[in-house]
Amino acid sequence: MATAARTAPANAAQTLRDSVCGTGRDAIAVYIQIYDERTRAVADDIAANLRSAQILVPRIENVKTTADGRGTPVPIAWKVPTLLVHRPVQDKQCAASVAASLRGIELRYYRGTPTQVRDLPASFNSSRHVLELWLPVAAPETGA
Repeated sequence: MATAARTAPANAAQTLRDSVCGTGRDAIAVYIQIYDERTRAVADDIAANLRSAQILVPRIENVKTTADGRGTPVPIAWKVPTLLVHRPVQDKQCAASVAASLRGIELRYYRGTPTQVRDLPASFNSSRHVLELWLPVAAPETGA
């Protein structure tokens, strides 16, 4: 199942490499957040695709497990894949490139619902070179 999700366009990694996402020490970091372990295979495939484009992808976080361990409420679940942009002015183009690279995964696991790109709420006030990718629970594969 894990390799099946790698259906993004063949040039997606190159598109990201050539994008405004930066390289080396200036590369953007994409943090992937999931709500359950059923979505981990999808997240692993996304992480592999992004890493192949030299985008930093730290450990995938199951936010429910983290919240349970801390005794805090689980964050409200996004209904569609969502990229939160910490620095909208500087990183919006990179976020659009990352979202475009997810198109095959959206088709396979999210019934074609495109990834939305949104600014991090101003109440968080971050200046980090970061995108957060929040993945709702993935629909089961249809065998296509």
